[in-house]
Amino acid sequence: MDFRETIQDATKATDAPPEAKKRFKLGVPASASFNRETFVFRPSHTYIWGISVFIMVGNVYYNQPLLVQLANDFQVSESRIGLVPTLTQAGYAVGMVVLVPLGDLVRRRQLINATIALCMIFTALMAGGFNAVLFEVLSLFVGILTVSPQILMPLAADLCPPERRGSTLGVIQGCLALGILCSRMFAGIVANFFPWRWVYIIAVILMLGLLIVLYFLLPDVPPTITDGLPGYPKLMLSLVELMLTEPVLVQSCGCQFFQKATFAIFWTVLTFLLSDVPFQYSTFVIGLFAVVGIAGTLAAPLAGRLIDKHGPYLGVTLGILATTVGWCILLGLGGNYVAAIAVGGFLSDFGGQMSQVANQTRIFARKPTARSRLNALYMTCSFAGSALGAGTGTAVYARFGWRGTCVLAIGYLLLAGLFQAVRGPRAAGTQWFGWRAPVAVDAKATADEEVSIPPVDKDTASIMTPDAEKSPVTDTRTEARTYSPPVSRTRDFVSKWFKPST
Repeated sequence: MDFRETIQDATKATDAPPEAKKRFKLGVPASASFNRETFVFRPSHTYIWGISVFIMVGNVYYNQPLLVQLANDFQVSESRIGLVPTLTQAGYAVGMVVLVPLGDLVRRRQLINATIALCMIFTALMAGGFNAVLFEVLSLFVGILTVSPQILMPLAADLCPPERRGSTLGVIQGCLALGILCSRMFAGIVANFFPWRWVYIIAVILMLGLLIVLYFLLPDVPPTITDGLPGYPKLMLSLVELMLTEPVLVQSCGCQFFQKATFAIFWTVLTFLLSDVPFQYSTFVIGLFAVVGIAGTLAAPLAGRLIDKHGPYLGVTLGILATTVGWCILLGLGGNYVAAIAVGGFLSDFGGQMSQVANQTRIFARKPTARSRLNALYMTCSFAGSALGAGTGTAVYARFGWRGTCVLAIGYLLLAGLFQAVRGPRAAGTQWFGWRAPVAVDAKATADEEVSIPPVDKDTASIMTPDAEKSPVTDTRTEARTYSPPVSRTRDFVSKWFKPST
C-alpha cells in the first residue's frame, strides 16, 4: 500500500502562501503529500482508515468490562468506580463538540496525529494509575482525545468519489461499530488471564503502530475553509448557524437521535433480561450476544452500496423499518425465546447501521466545506440519543418489564419516522417541509446532493441544433430532473420517490 504512485509533490497541494506551506509541511513525508489534481482514492485508503477507527474507538470502551477489577484494585465501591465509564463517555462528547469542528479549520493530518499521540500518552499513564481519582481524570482526557474516528469520517467523504461515498462510509462505519463491540470482548478476555493494566499496555502498543502507519500514509489535505480563517470562536458559532439553516442536517440528527436511543435501550436492558427468568444465563453467555451486534455491523458495507445505488433517503427509510421490525419481534417473542432476541437484535443493529451511513452520506453532500462541523453536530445528537435510551430504558424496564421497554423503543422509532417523513428526497436543500421542491427552486438546492447546472446559451444551442428555426432551445434545468425509463416497476418506484432530484 504505497501511495507514492498517486500522491505527488506537497508544494502543489494548495494555493496557500509560501510561508504557510513551509509552516504546515514540516515533517510531512513524500508518501503523505497531497495534490488534489493527481490524487486517486484507492480501496487501501478505506481499509487503512477502517483499521484506524477500529483501534481508536476502543479507548472509550475498554474500561466497561474492567470495573470490578478496578474497584478491587483501587479499593473503592462499585458505585464510585462507575464514574470511570461515565467520565470517559462525557469526555468523548466534549471532544466531538470542541475538537471535531477543527477539522474544517486546520489540516486534519496534524490534528489526527496529535490527538492519537496525546491519547497514547494518557493511556500509558492509565496503565500506571495508582488511585481512583487519577484514573478518573485520565479517563476524562482519554475520552476527549478519542475523536480521530470522527475526523477521519469527513476526510473520507472529501476524498472519495461521490458515487462511492456510501460504500466508503459504510466500510468505515462498520469498522467503527465493530471496534466498539470487539474492544469490550478484548478487554474482558485479557483481564480474565492477566492484570487489567495489560489492557492499556496493549492499547498503547496498538496506537503507537497506528501512529507510525498514519504518519507515512495519511494524506496532508489542506483545510476546507479557504476564504480566510474565521478563528475558533466564530467556528463554534457557525455550529448554531448550521442547525438553523440546514434542514437536511436537522432531519438527519432527529432520525439518528431517536434511532440511537433504541440501540442503547437494547444493549442496556439485554443484560437484565437474560439474567432473569426464564433465561438465567451467566455473564459469559450474555457476553456472547455481542456476536449478534457484530453480525449487524458487518452488513454496513452492503448498506453503503445500496445507498450509492438508490440514494440516502431510501437507506434511512429502510433502516428505520428494519429496526422497527426487529423491535416488533422482540415485543412479541423476545421475552420467551432466545432466537427471537438474536433475530430482533440483528435487525435492530443492521437498521441502525444502515441509517447511520445514509444520514452521514446525505449531510456530507450538503456543505463540502463544513463536513467536520456537520459530523460534530450529527454525532453529538447521536450520543445524546444513546444517553436518553440508556436512562429511559433502564427506568421503564424496572417499572414495566421487557414489554414496556419494547413499546418505548417502538415509540422512539415512530418519532424517527416522523422526522424522516416531513421532508421527502426531492425537497430542496433549504426546504423544511414537503416532498417536492418548488418549481422555481434550482436543482442544485436539492437535499441529498448538490448539482451545478450551467445556464443555457441560446447562441451555442442554435449552433448545436440542426434546424434552429424548427427546434426551439430547451432548458437543461428541466431535462436534468427527468430520469430515463427504468427497467422494472420496482426500480421505477424507487427512482421516482426515493432518489434525490438531479
